[in-house]
Amino acid sequence: MHNLNKVAGTVALFKKAIQGGNMIQGMGAVSEMPVIFIVGKKAVPDGDALNTLSSSRERADKANFSLLTRQLGESALRSNKREQELTRDELAAYAKKQINDFALDGYSFGKHRHDQELPDTEDPEHLARARQATDYVNQAASGNRYAQNPFAGLSRDQLALIAYDDSGGYTINERHAAWSESHRLKSEWAEGAVTRAQLESAQTGRIPVFLTEVLSFYRALPKIEQVQDCYPGDYEAELLEKIRVELSRPNDKVPELAKRGLNLYDILASIAMPEKKEAEAKREQSVKQHSVQASAPSSVSDKPTGVSDTDSASTSKTNN
Repeated sequence: MHNLNKVAGTVALFKKAIQGGNMIQGMGAVSEMPVIFIVGKKAVPDGDALNTLSSSRERADKANFSLLTRQLGESALRSNKREQELTRDELAAYAKKQINDFALDGYSFGKHRHDQELPDTEDPEHLARARQATDYVNQAASGNRYAQNPFAGLSRDQLALIAYDDSGGYTINERHAAWSESHRLKSEWAEGAVTRAQLESAQTGRIPVFLTEVLSFYRALPKIEQVQDCYPGDYEAELLEKIRVELSRPNDKVPELAKRGLNLYDILASIAMPEKKEAEAKREQSVKQHSVQASAPSSVSDKPTGVSDTDSASTSKTNN
C-alpha cells in the first residue's frame, strides 16, 4: 500500500508538471542564494521568471486549443450538412474518395506535394501542428513506433471531422494523421474485444456479450464510418439477430472449462492449446472408465487363478 501511494504521488506530480506547472529537479547541494533569470532584457527573480514562462506556455496552449476547437466546430457544421444532403450511398462514395486522397493511391501519387504543404495561415501554432503531422506520417511509415501524432487524445468523432474535411482547413498530412489515430483506436479496441470474446466463449460456450459490445461500438461510430463498405446497410439488424440467436441457444451443457472452475491462466492455455485440452479430457475419461472397471464385481473365471480383487485393481492401475 505504501508503494502504491508513493507511485500515485509521483504520477500526480508528473501530471501537474505536464499540465502547465514546472517541476525542477536539482542534483548535489542546494544553494539558498536567489536565482536570477533574464527575461527579455530585464533581470527578474526566479519565481517571477517561472511564472512568466508558465503564463506564456499557458497562453500558447490556450491559443492552440482555441484554434483546434474552432476548426472542429466548423468541420462539424460541414459534416452535418453532408449527412443531411447526401444519401447513404453518396456519403459512402464521398468517404471512399477522401480515404483515397489522404491515405491510399491518391495520397501516394502526391506524396512529395503533401509533405511540402502548409496551411494557408500565419498562425504559428497551426503551422507547427501541420509540420508535426508531416513528421509523424513519415516517421510512422518508416516504422517508428514512438512518432508523436498531433491528434493523439482526440475522440473518434473529432478525428473523423478532421480526416473527412476537404475544405482546405487541414493539410492532407493532418488528415492522414487524424485517420491514422482513428485506425489505431479501432485496432486497439478490436484486439481487446477479440480476447474478451475468446474468454466468454470458453466460459459459457456463447458470445452474446461480445456481440453486444460490437453493436455498441458500431452505434458509436461517426455516420461517415458507419456507411463504409465494411459495414453493410443491414449490419445492425444482423447483429441484433445474432445476439437473439446466441441468447436463445440452450445452455444446459455447461462447457468443461466453466464446469471445472478454471482460472484465467487455465482458460487462456486451453484457448491457445486446444489439443492439450482434448488430450486432458481423454485422459480423464480413461481414468474414470478404469475406475469403474476396477470397482465392478468380477466372476472367478474373469481373473487368473490365485489373483485377488486387490491385485487385479492394482494391476489395472499399473497398466494404465
